[in-house]
Order: sequence, then structure tokens, then C-alpha cells
Amino acid sequence: MAGSVFRFHLRFGYHGEGAVCLVDSDSPTLPSEALITAIQMLEKQGERIILGPSNDEGYYLIGMKQQHPEVFVDIAWSTSAVLGETMAAVERIGAELITLPLWYDVDDAATLSTLQDELLHHRLPPFASLNGFSVPSTHAFLRRLDLNFNHLALPS
Repeated sequence: MAGSVFRFHLRFGYHGEGAVCLVDSDSPTLPSEALITAIQMLEKQGERIILGPSNDEGYYLIGMKQQHPEVFVDIAWSTSAVLGETMAAVERIGAELITLPLWYDVDDAATLSTLQDELLHHRLPPFASLNGFSVPSTHAFLRRLDLNFNHLALPS
């Protein structure tokens, strides 16, 4: 299903000029520098596809200047093969591939813990080369969540 959703958004988001970037919705602290780099690369002359890899072998961003629906075909979505298969598809069509810095998306308890470490304890993930984006509302929510968990009495 994800591939068809991507193809839909690219078809209706792209009007023949400029470029389109699709960005995930589960990377709240995605560094703005990654987005700026993607835009700068897409503004340059020549055909290229931008991928922002995530640490779960997927990606948080894909950008392109022309529609390439074949990039989303035969991908094992929601698996650790997504990034590699997408990169292979880009190679097959012959477009230049630009990869952005590695980041993460929040999909499960482990990655929620990564987000908590980043926001509450000021510890970037070990793979991070950029500082995360400031998200005060998410920070406040996680602080409340952390306080609630710390006050729970564990059964003995």
C-alpha cells in the first residue's frame, strides 16, 4: 500500500515544475538541515533523487524533480529491505542518488525511548551527525509521560 500512496502523492504533488519531497510524519525532531540540503540538491541542474535514510533501513524523505513511479514498484514495504530496494530502483532508472544524513522515525517502544533520550536527556542517537529540530510540545508531552511512568508503583 505504501508504494501506491507515494505514487499518488507524487502524481498530484508534482505539476511539471520544480520538485517534490515526501517527508514522513513520524520523525518529529528531523533536523532542518536535512530538509534544507534536500531542497538545495533539488534546485541544482540535472536529474537526481534524494533519499533520507532512517536507522530502520527505511527512509524519512524522498525527493525528485520528475515523476519516477517505478521507484515505488516491487518494494517490500514495512521491512528492513525498503531502503536497499529503493536505492536499487533509483540505480536502475539511472538518476543520480543523493543520500541525506541518517535519522530515525518513531515506530515502537525502542524508538520512542530514542526520542525520549534526545528530548529529555539531551542525548543524540549514536548515529546522528546533526542536532535534532526543537519540538517543545513533544518535549512537554514526553516530560509528562515520563513523570507518569516514574510515579507508577510496580507490583512486587
